[in-house]
Amino acid sequence: MTLRFGIHGSCVTRDIFAHVGEDEKLEFYQARTSLCTKGPTRGMLNLEWIQNLSDVWEQRMVAQDLERTPLDLDSIDVLIFDLIDERFNIHHVDGELMTASKQFLDSGGQGMLNSEMAFPIGSEEHYESFRKGCAFMQDLLLDTDVKVFFHDARWAASYVSGDGIHDFEKQGAIAGSNKRLTRMSEMFIQVIKPERILRAPEDLILGDVGHRWGKASFHYVSEYYDCIWSQIMEPSD
Repeated sequence: MTLRFGIHGSCVTRDIFAHVGEDEKLEFYQARTSLCTKGPTRGMLNLEWIQNLSDVWEQRMVAQDLERTPLDLDSIDVLIFDLIDERFNIHHVDGELMTASKQFLDSGGQGMLNSEMAFPIGSEEHYESFRKGCAFMQDLLLDTDVKVFFHDARWAASYVSGDGIHDFEKQGAIAGSNKRLTRMSEMFIQVIKPERILRAPEDLILGDVGHRWGKASFHYVSEYYDCIWSQIMEPSD
């Protein structure tokens, strides 16, 4: 049987399918959205300002976060989560949370909605909001046969170029992001209890200066994607 996959996460998981040439196995990909914002579907009165973004995919990601578009769980066998897009600030309007992604800000969403920072990233309020979002997702998944895989990704501190391995700038920011990811990963695993945890060894957590999307701490070397894909495709017990 050919497995059908969905992603709630970021490019670090989406790029795996592209790298191994298995895009046809992917039914949906929801990104640029934090688990902190999850809850019942909500209607937005006017999202015409999203057209300020020229990219249709970026428009869709912003709209899905704001409207809390449900995941099409009936279309998949496996849902893969990763937490790299938990890097964005969380805004609120009258208590309603939304992800202040680069795309949301570039579209003018903050000005159009008069949104403000909900809480500092890494605060206890932030972690509690994240836990609630995980619990909401777990409740949705309970009544399905969908298996959950968790891609426990981290920011790479170094990258590979033609002349060797080099450190990224802003090592403190990378370390801080990974510290938050460690805590959030523990919470995710505790609440959602994924069937499979996908992890690469430390020596493969390397950025690639030749990556199709450019040099970044979450644009990895090809061996990283091969490693995670092999774990995804391992037969179930």
